[in-house]
This record gives sequence, structure tokens and C-alpha cells, in this order.
Amino acid sequence: MCKRNKDRAFERALNDIDTLTPIQKKIIIERYIPFIDILATRCFFFSIFFHIMRLIITVGSLIVPALLSIQYNGSNEAFTLTVYWTAWTLSLLVTTSNGVLTLLKIDKKYFFLHTVLEQLHSEGWQYLQLSGKYSGFYTPNRMPTHDNQFIFFCHSIEKLKMKQVEEEYFKVDTATNPTGSVTSIREQDTQVSSKPFTSDGLIPPTPLNPNFQQVLAAIENSTHQIDGGKGTSVSMRPHMQRATSTRLSVLPETQSELSSSVAGDGVGTQLSTIKVE
Repeated sequence: MCKRNKDRAFERALNDIDTLTPIQKKIIIERYIPFIDILATRCFFFSIFFHIMRLIITVGSLIVPALLSIQYNGSNEAFTLTVYWTAWTLSLLVTTSNGVLTLLKIDKKYFFLHTVLEQLHSEGWQYLQLSGKYSGFYTPNRMPTHDNQFIFFCHSIEKLKMKQVEEEYFKVDTATNPTGSVTSIREQDTQVSSKPFTSDGLIPPTPLNPNFQQVLAAIENSTHQIDGGKGTSVSMRPHMQRATSTRLSVLPETQSELSSSVAGDGVGTQLSTIKVE
């Protein structure tokens, strides 16, 4: 019921926006809202299993030792037998719950899926409110609207979707060879990461992104100007290599002159001044 109320509130707010085209609203309704519904359903079932198993493990671990301490009571054989089978059943439930919880990573998936779900809710309402990173961070030279922030919102949602797929199934290496094909796909560790789910903060290289163009311009202009050469520029690394090679060429001559001077003056005499050409 709570999930349906949240979805309906989001749809009502989305339908009241006039700057979005019908196709843009349809993309959000057909892609964003079903993604939230699937995650909300998974979170519901994982919550049930997680809390029931944790309750069995915690309570059963306390009751079993207490039952074992009163099991061997010779006064009543029927009572002793009942306590024995009760302790055995609880011990089996505790061991089974702990094994299933560890094998299926229910606890880690419980925290991970709830984190992704809350981030999706936050992304959607930040976009509708034009707050946070949708308040003009991507378009500093223009007034933020739902229309010019739509592509960035879709990009953020797809990043969250792919992050969820990579964490649960496979990790795809995006490095490609010159032909453009993916070089390798490595399997992600079966253990789902429990660290906080954070976005990478990268800005997509789209036409609406002036920051990306500024970065490219800064990289192109990062050259070192040599003295006296107007309009002539060389990279920093070749300049440093030439300076190093010049110093190395002077070093053998200095060592040879030093050796001949020491041999001529002898021990205990003052060394003559060496003039390096």
C-alpha cells in the first residue's frame, strides 16, 4: 500500500509538468517506475526472510543452551524427552537459518537493495523538484528546466540499474580494443558489496555538458612554453629529457679532469680548480 501511494504521488507530480513532452513522460513511466516496483517487491521478500532468520538465530541461540541445562532431569522422563526434541529442533532451525543466510547473502542483499531503492526515490524527487545536481550543476549557463535536465536524469537512472546488475551478477570491463569490441568480461565475486552505494560522479559527454568541453580545452592547452619562442610550444616531458641528457654528457669530462688533477698534485696537496666547459 505504501509503495502504491509513493508511485501514484510521483505520477501525479509528473503529469503536472508542462515542459516535458509525452514521449519523455512515457519513458519515465515505462522505465523508471517499473524499476522501482521490481526493487520494492524484492525488498519486501528479502525483508521477511532477513528478519525471520535473524530472529530465529538470535532467540534460538539463547534458548538452546537453557534447554540443554535442564534436559537431564531424572524426575520426569516424558519431560526430559520433550525438552530433548525441542532443543534438537531449535538447534536445527538455528543452524539451517544461519547457513541459508550466509549462502544466499540475504543480509547483504537486504541492505544493498534497500539502499538502491532509496536512491531511486531520491533521484526521482530531486528531478521533479529541480534540486541537488538537477538545479543547474550540469547546465551552469542556462536556467534548469525539466526538459534540459531530462537526459541527465535518465543517465543517472541507467547508472543505478547497471550498478545493481554488476553488484549482483557480472562485472563488465569497459576497456575495448581498437576494433571497438569488449576485451574481457570477468565474473563479479558472489559476495555483494556492503559498502555504501555511491555514484561515480562522472559527467556524461553530451551536447548539454559545457564542463566536459572545458576539460578537453584545458587538456589541449596544457603545454610548456620555452623562453623566447612566441607561438612555439613543446611538451614538458621532452624538455626534461633534453636537460637530463645534457647534464649526463658533462659528467664524464668532469670525472676525467678530476682524476688527472688528483694524480698530478699527489696526496696532501690542494686540488686545482676544475673549470667545466
